[in-house]
Amino acid sequence: SNLAIKLLYDEIDYPYSDVAISSATKICAGIFWIRLPTSFITPDHVNVWLLADGDSWTLIDTGSNANLTKKTWSELLKTQFKDRPIKRIICTHHHPDHVGLNLWFKELFSQKTYMTAIEYELLAGQLSRYNPTHNRMIEEFYIQNGVNNIELLQLPKCPNDDQSFELDVVIKNGDYIKIGGRTWRI
Repeated sequence: SNLAIKLLYDEIDYPYSDVAISSATKICAGIFWIRLPTSFITPDHVNVWLLADGDSWTLIDTGSNANLTKKTWSELLKTQFKDRPIKRIICTHHHPDHVGLNLWFKELFSQKTYMTAIEYELLAGQLSRYNPTHNRMIEEFYIQNGVNNIELLQLPKCPNDDQSFELDVVIKNGDYIKIGGRTWRI
């Protein structure tokens, strides 16, 4: 249940629990950790990363397609990160709080979006209005793990049916990507 999930999160000891949601924390030169609000009860935030990449930024995950998340990004982009555009987004996985603002950023910056093929396939299944097989498979997974029908209706929903996602570059396990003079392995 949502209460059980909340209790689980309450019991986890986070070493940086005092970092505010809607804030950016400099981890080291050129790497920022950003805690973005979500529209979910638990977890109430998602962690994304902004990496300096020459004269631009590479963003790791976007946050959810929610007005509060957009407002947070708008403020950060006007203040703390106004010095360079985002040229690339790497989406780590298909969850809506990690890919939800892909098109919003594309409108702002015309960036390239990177993701693995398997995660893109999972996302495409979620975004499809006419994919009852995929939707039933997800429901069965939750039911097999103890979620009842009432709780199933309360779970966070995938991105809206009218939302879409544009993938520009397929990456795969073992690939290397250069970001800001550092080499990162997928």
